[in-house]
Amino acid sequence: MKLLSTREVQLLQLELMKEVDTFCANNNIQYYFIGGSCLGAVRHNGFIPWDDDIDIAMMREDYEKFLLLSKEHFNNKKYFVQNYMSDPYLIPALTRLCIKNTYVDIKSERHHKNCKNTYIDVFPLDNVPDEDTLMHIQRNKLYKIDRLIQLKQFHLYRDSKVEYIVKKIVSIILGIIPLSLLKKRRVEVMSEYKNTKTSRVCSTTSRYGYNKQVMPKEIYGTPVRHTFEDYSFYIPEKYDEYLKHLFGESYMEIPPVHSRVAPQSIYIDDEYYKTIKSDN
Repeated sequence: MKLLSTREVQLLQLELMKEVDTFCANNNIQYYFIGGSCLGAVRHNGFIPWDDDIDIAMMREDYEKFLLLSKEHFNNKKYFVQNYMSDPYLIPALTRLCIKNTYVDIKSERHHKNCKNTYIDVFPLDNVPDEDTLMHIQRNKLYKIDRLIQLKQFHLYRDSKVEYIVKKIVSIILGIIPLSLLKKRRVEVMSEYKNTKTSRVCSTTSRYGYNKQVMPKEIYGTPVRHTFEDYSFYIPEKYDEYLKHLFGESYMEIPPVHSRVAPQSIYIDDEYYKTIKSDN
């Protein structure tokens, strides 16, 4: 396996994202660049230089349509679709479009059984209640489910046999609760306001947390095109409000080196690497 540079990973992701954009246009599906991908578009007109992935989101209706149609389109020689239905060991409740012949080496997750290819994350945006009390109830229900899933599918942050044994024992004890049941329950809770008219939505599986991700729907609004590398993709209509909400008023400032999130170690099959290099 060959270790890819951050730029090589970005270009693989960009190629896939262009196909996603065309697929969504052909099937009348709206998406938005979110998180660091939206920030990269606005601040850098492309990837954040040290970032190595793309995150997009869709309103629940579009997300479910994407789930239904993407299986046939993106399960091919180059890509595959990964989510709760296709990978029983996947932890987050989202969909990933994975690039075959690649491997993401995350030390804390090496013992996990899920597929570990590099990917584009596709997040659902779900209605959340306008009443704060109900919103907090939903948030707490999701937190409890996620905590159980995390204990069952534990991470290892130190080279410690003791840590592994303790966490493994906890995982075995929690074996009485099927992982599939927890995942099914999570989807039910995150989409429980699907048929309720609300003014707010949330990307409940985001690493930024539930509270940070609750926003008025009008911030996402009608997606608008924005330059990204040699192409353009959709970002939230009120992207300035979105980015300020997520990253603060000074989001256009380049952060110091010590506060940047380091890129992951991503590898690619040697023969496949030669193939894509010769094609270019």
